[in-house]
Amino acid sequence: PMLARMSLDGRLGPTLAFLPPWDGTIVRSEEGRTASVPSAFRNPPWLAFQRSGDRFAVAKADVDGPDAGTFVLTSLNIAGDTLFTGRFPFDAETITPQAALSILSSWIGSLLYPDLVKAVRDQVHAPAVYPPITNIVVGRDGSIWVEQRVNASARRPYYVITPAGQPWGTIELTRNARVAVAELGRAWVVQEDSLGVPSV
Repeated sequence: PMLARMSLDGRLGPTLAFLPPWDGTIVRSEEGRTASVPSAFRNPPWLAFQRSGDRFAVAKADVDGPDAGTFVLTSLNIAGDTLFTGRFPFDAETITPQAALSILSSWIGSLLYPDLVKAVRDQVHAPAVYPPITNIVVGRDGSIWVEQRVNASARRPYYVITPAGQPWGTIELTRNARVAVAELGRAWVVQEDSLGVPSV
């Protein structure tokens, strides 16, 4: 996929970046029917813009192969120039064969068409680890906050990277809280109560 600027009158501008492949998110049968891959297996690239519009970031995790347990993060300015790119670790949680079978069986059981069932069985395999990234936030200072899936302690971790591309640390929030706006050393968090009412 390509990321490009477009003018207000609909004219396509220069290409800013080429995004990592959006693979493993849709299954397509020979009859042309499609089904979305369950979130436990889905590993799309993540894209976020700084609120000022000066920077943006792209992240993609590796959940199979020798680099499983890491993600690649690239920060760019609005002209498309790379500010930094790096590979960073995450706390990988292995998908056990039992969990993979349970997820696949539940998914197949929800499909109405035999051609989609065949497509799932032919095309989908469980990754080695759960895809970790659930969001990214580009801070007001250019820092990048990589939100990861809720962990075994029912906490939501954020891996924080400085504007220069250096690891800064990890913070953990409760599972009902998410970073909305941030900078190094400070974050504004939206938290939902038991009724789903948000507060900052």
